Amino acid sequence: LKDTVVWTSLITGYGIHGKGAKALETFNHMVKSSEVKPNEVTFLSILSACSHSGLIHDGLRIFELMVSDYRLVPNLEHYA
Repeated sequence: LKDTVVWTSLITGYGIHGKGAKALETFNHMVKSSEVKPNEVTFLSILSACSHSGLIHDGLRIFELMVSDYRLVPNLEHYA
């Protein structure tokens, strides 16, 4: 996949349907094997999926990744 919107849509879909582990797997695949970088919306989607699936430690790790590796500034939605 070569488009951030497509990756984010997959992650969002998994999250909406309660498949947080699959959303996390997709996010990790995107980060490791894709030339596409996650954006603010991608991080919002994966954080939501982690939150709704009880993957709290994974969510914290991803939040830290967003700030430290991608230099994205979290907004109110990322904290909610």
